[in-house]
Amino acid sequence: MRYSTKRQQYLVDQGYTYKVIPNLLDDAQKKCATDPKYLMSNLNPEQELRLLTQALMDANTYEEMEAAEGRVLQRAIQEGEEEDGGSDRGMVYGGAGVAAAGVRRTTGSMAALSGGQGMAYVESSTGGKKRR
Repeated sequence: MRYSTKRQQYLVDQGYTYKVIPNLLDDAQKKCATDPKYLMSNLNPEQELRLLTQALMDANTYEEMEAAEGRVLQRAIQEGEEEDGGSDRGMVYGGAGVAAAGVRRTTGSMAALSGGQGMAYVESSTGGKKRR
């Protein structure tokens, strides 16, 4: 117990704050009562069937959306091949096929992509002799 008291005092001296939770078990039980994972384990068979049906319907909707996207991309690739005169690579690098797929190219900088556009430091050379 002496160690924990010394450790707590050290943390306070360093500027840390901490909170002692006196009834951690009660708080955990309250959270489990509202947690969806815990609630799903206590479903009756009818509720499980309803939940499974809803999940399957959502999965079918997602598959339909994926299939529609695939059809649009395939159509764009085919249109691009027709313009190029039948490319044997099967890839479209520009033209109406890319525009139909909703892809666009923009200019940018690597600094903007990496988060360095608002640089706060000034670069300076440290090499060479310094003049007095």
